[in-house]
Amino acid sequence: MTSAMLSPTLPELLAHLTNRDYRIRKQAVREIAASYPAQAVSALLPVLKDSRSELRALVVNILGNSRDVSVVDSLCETLADKNVKVRINAIRALEKLADRRAVPALLCLLNDANRDICIQAIWALGHLGDSAVVPLLIPQLATTDRYELRTVVEALGHLADERAIVPLLAALERVEMQMQVGYLGGALGNFEKRQFSPYLEAFLADHARSTAMRASAAWLLGYLVCASALPVLLETLGDQNADVRYRVVGALASLRDRRAIGPLMKLLEDEDTRVRLEVRRTLTVLRAPGIF
Repeated sequence: MTSAMLSPTLPELLAHLTNRDYRIRKQAVREIAASYPAQAVSALLPVLKDSRSELRALVVNILGNSRDVSVVDSLCETLADKNVKVRINAIRALEKLADRRAVPALLCLLNDANRDICIQAIWALGHLGDSAVVPLLIPQLATTDRYELRTVVEALGHLADERAIVPLLAALERVEMQMQVGYLGGALGNFEKRQFSPYLEAFLADHARSTAMRASAAWLLGYLVCASALPVLLETLGDQNADVRYRVVGALASLRDRRAIGPLMKLLEDEDTRVRLEVRRTLTVLRAPGIF
């Protein structure tokens, strides 16, 4: 008996989709997706109403991988499914399809009672590339949930809309953002330096700001290699706060501008051990004479 004789036909598989046995229905879904990809979308859409959430979640995944944007409306309806896994899979599927028609439905999830749904929606909105959502994502920066905050930062960074820069940097005043400063650096890396460097330089120079915020600003200027920040970094080498001095010295190492050698030499005897060690490391990077 040949393998072709053993393979179920599409009509047979379609009949299996209504079988009372969940395992048979699941196998039919898998075989339709594998053996009849051209007909899979239209064949599997009705399964989104199946009584078993596991099967609905499986079909949502298949539809997302199909790259067929005709399923966008059906997936948007599935965002209201009673099962969280099905809803999360639907959000991910809509992100994969990259069709902006899904934006309104995803925006409705920003204040969803389920935190995971909210976070997945934020991530998807950031990757759909519709800058119209920026004003609606910015208020999400107020969250106290660190994972959600990180997702908002990454989403706004991916959209790279200039309207997000000031709110992103203003959030540096909060401890939660200071703990996510690495992700903020990654997000800002999608913008042009001229768009954000002046704000960071102003934050660093503003002694009315918290020392934690100023230290974070210094770190970001170095991490993002903002050459225009050299003057303010050099001016801040004499800051009263050791954490700020430490971050400024590290930033100068990243800039690799030898004009910093002279001012740095004066800090070789800094009262703070961390600062002294960072100064020596930075002078080594800058190949200062007499530093080994």
